[in-house]
Amino acid sequence: MKNTDAQTGTLNNGYTYTASGGGGTIAFVQSNSGPATIQAPNTTVAVTYPAAQTAGDTNIVVVGWGDTTSTISSVTDSKLNT
Repeated sequence: MKNTDAQTGTLNNGYTYTASGGGGTIAFVQSNSGPATIQAPNTTVAVTYPAAQTAGDTNIVVVGWGDTTSTISSVTDSKLNT
């Protein structure tokens, strides 16, 4: 692997992708985002995907806030998966 700063590194067995067994190819499926502006304090912010998810989909969640004291206690989906 070669980084944009021309440095290189190797991690043996650091990543393995196997498509056998119906795994298919890696592909972007969909995205959505919550409010992009600072809001009043919330205990819950719901963001729904435009289409249903399927088995094997990976969710990547990014959360930001406008102060130095708030914390995230959990992120769950509608079926309470963390």
